[in-house]
Amino acid sequence: MSSSNPKTAILTVATGKYFGFLNQLLSGIETNNISTSEITVFVFTEEAKDITNTKLNVVKVFWDKTNWPDPTLLRYHGFLLIDSVLAKFDQILYLDVDMQVKSQLPLAISQKLLAIQHPGYLKVKKAQFEENKNSLCYLKPVERKVYVCGGVQGGSSEIYLTAIRQMKNWIDSDLEKGIVARWHDESYWNKYVNQNIDQTVILGREYCWPEQWVTSKNPGKIIALKKNHTATRNNYSFKSKVRFLLSEVRMKLLRPRTY
Repeated sequence: MSSSNPKTAILTVATGKYFGFLNQLLSGIETNNISTSEITVFVFTEEAKDITNTKLNVVKVFWDKTNWPDPTLLRYHGFLLIDSVLAKFDQILYLDVDMQVKSQLPLAISQKLLAIQHPGYLKVKKAQFEENKNSLCYLKPVERKVYVCGGVQGGSSEIYLTAIRQMKNWIDSDLEKGIVARWHDESYWNKYVNQNIDQTVILGREYCWPEQWVTSKNPGKIIALKKNHTATRNNYSFKSKVRFLLSEVRMKLLRPRTY
């Protein structure tokens, strides 16, 4: 599919308390994209409230995975519930619901995946790839070329749907063995991107810019908002709390000094 104004499907997961971030995400998309007539936002949620405070075309998809880490680990399972609908679009873009869009959305290039450099891991050797060799998202060090974020991703519809079908299969196989990847869906996305680097466009970390890094000189294009993980995530384990706390401290220390 191709046209002067490509049809874009935007996907986001807004379960539990994350539904409270939705209006800000939609407002940013609407404000910073001149042509919104070709954009449809698919919101995966169990929330019964109507979504009316936007001019965007918004479609709710029932998704009741609210206990952590299901909302993120099983997101690809949710997307594939409507794969035949998504296949009719030219491109698909996934955005975490707690993102603030401050610029024109990144567009997929024909027959390419779209990935974003993770802001915290420019050096591959320090990136947090899955280290469990029994997991299907494990990559040998020699295979690790880039570490990308999970919160903004997509691509041309056909190639992205192919990717999420493969990642769903990997996740299902690992779960059958009792394996949960260290960074959930992001770990599988990194496996797929690194194995298909030649068909992936990788944009800079300004498209997943931490809110605590925002300055007048470094405003970012899509902002990853600060949040209280314990308050927003149901069934959040102590191990996960510690992991995210350490990650947040690290991100503060890595704040760019060009400001």
